[in-house]
Amino acid sequence: KKEKEDLEKLINKKDNTFAFSKYLTILLVALLSFNSVAQETSYVKGNEYVETVPSLATVNNKSTTLSALEKATTLAQAKAIFKKQEKSNTTIPFYIESSEYFLKWDKEYSFEILSTIASLAPNNIKALKAYAFILEGRGAYKKVVNIYNRILALRPDSSQSYRDLALAYEAAGDYELALTLLYQIVYNTIPNVDCSGIQELAYNELRHLLAFHKNKVSFEKLPNELLSLNFKKDIRIVFEWTQPDVDFDVQFVSPERKFFNWTHTRFESKSLLQEEVSQGYAIKEHIIDDAQTGPWIVNMEFLSTERPKNPTYLKYTVFQDYGLPTQTKNTKIIAMKDLQNKVTIDRFVNK
Repeated sequence: KKEKEDLEKLINKKDNTFAFSKYLTILLVALLSFNSVAQETSYVKGNEYVETVPSLATVNNKSTTLSALEKATTLAQAKAIFKKQEKSNTTIPFYIESSEYFLKWDKEYSFEILSTIASLAPNNIKALKAYAFILEGRGAYKKVVNIYNRILALRPDSSQSYRDLALAYEAAGDYELALTLLYQIVYNTIPNVDCSGIQELAYNELRHLLAFHKNKVSFEKLPNELLSLNFKKDIRIVFEWTQPDVDFDVQFVSPERKFFNWTHTRFESKSLLQEEVSQGYAIKEHIIDDAQTGPWIVNMEFLSTERPKNPTYLKYTVFQDYGLPTQTKNTKIIAMKDLQNKVTIDRFVNK
């Protein structure tokens, strides 16, 4: 494929460093391997999907917070209920759920409730990331930039902090800063930060930025291969979670009812979890090129013991036609406590 040829050109480019050449070799293998797994799955016996798995909507247990608030018939009543509950409940889920509820009444008050997380846990990266997830979903990108700057200040050796900040800058319209950060991650040139674990992901996001915003950045000194017009992914699925060292399983089911799994546990993925903690990232992309048309299913099961005051949140994003004008994007923020048993978190149709 043309993309493979572009990568090989970058690998063989004389003025690139050995480290980056080695990275691109790994990237090329990774891109091909996941696609081959998805395609070969159709021919493997014993992986037929015959389960009946409940959907996320059916297993979401309504919290006492929401149950109480939903009894209100006016904004004043809702505020009174919230204030009463806040006297005995200052957990992260309480503020997230209350903020979501108040969107229908008063958006400004809803944001005020949500911002309590930043004042309540100004040094807690896990809580701040959950806060950023919600803000992103609401399109408050300038606030997201501030949160990710705060997270970066708290852990300047975290590779994902730079990536998250880059995407926040891009969403906020500061494409030059986004380009600079992603470029540094791809070339692994940020001082005292090891970005090797997310270089592949950052490479795709850098190509994506250039595909949509090339005319808004200084691209003249970039390798021509980064600027080629053939960049696209049929399906790109990104998982981001707020705490690196948690255990979970992800299952993909193809239109032919064949499944393939990705396991993220201390038992089966010990070295990966150690690398995530060491390098400071909790993110994984799955790319399926030449994907089968028809309905796909994504199941997930959370296997760790949860912390109710500051639980783990997941940001799940699926792109179709990634990098093309026809691209679609769907994002869900999920409390991983709702995934204690296997749950279908998404169904989508690849056309």
